[in-house]
Amino acid sequence: MEAPLHQHPWEQRLARLNECFLQFGKDPDDNIRRLVITCAELLNATCAVYNRLEGHDLHSLAHWLPSRTVQGFGPAEGHICYDVIKSGREAPLIIHDLQHSPYAQSDPNVRKFKLETYAGMAVKWSRRPIGSLCV
Repeated sequence: MEAPLHQHPWEQRLARLNECFLQFGKDPDDNIRRLVITCAELLNATCAVYNRLEGHDLHSLAHWLPSRTVQGFGPAEGHICYDVIKSGREAPLIIHDLQHSPYAQSDPNVRKFKLETYAGMAVKWSRRPIGSLCV
């Protein structure tokens, strides 16, 4: 879908998001992967990850991290995404200067991937937080 030249950037982003939704099929995992990739592209993110909390572990079910290897699961405690899920916030959590935050010590991904800023949102099912989408 080619955007007209006179569209504002937000209109182009909205059209791209709509295009993503229109490509959804019957496989929810594939739909989540499509949405994660679209979020990364639209927000010009270094990375994007959808994590789901299963028991005491975080499982990375979809991610977009060019040239990087992601561990698919592990203990949730200490990870920013875990705190987002636990809080069940209605608004995104945005943290700047991650290297000088407590997460530089508690979340191994902050140092491993040299993350600087985190923006994440709890994902809910029947009003209960089950995961997080972060960029």
